[in-house]
Amino acid sequence: MNKTAVILAVVLGVCLVSALNSCKHDPIGIPGCTDAAACNYNLQATTDDGSCDFVSCSGCTDPTACNYNPDSISDDGSCIFEEFGYDCDGNVIGMRTALDHAYECESVLGPL
Repeated sequence: MNKTAVILAVVLGVCLVSALNSCKHDPIGIPGCTDAAACNYNLQATTDDGSCDFVSCSGCTDPTACNYNPDSISDDGSCIFEEFGYDCDGNVIGMRTALDHAYECESVLGPL
């Protein structure tokens, strides 16, 4: 290789390396929901992409309620509780009804 070619190769090499090292670009953020109050909050997200959801994780968070949802992390005030003396399905608990007593009387005394 002649002297001019070597100099040209060195100069081009230095320019190429310099150009690559000075390359500036915008870092690509991690898109996602950046609102910690949202159901789909993403701790790693650096760019809010508008996908925040505040509804899907809302529901009844009281385990004593009839409509308790263990997947809910935000209580929306929708909890429903059984009425005194009834279970969540409306069945009488802990006490007997007049119909129960009437049936017992009929079975002991015969048809009335």
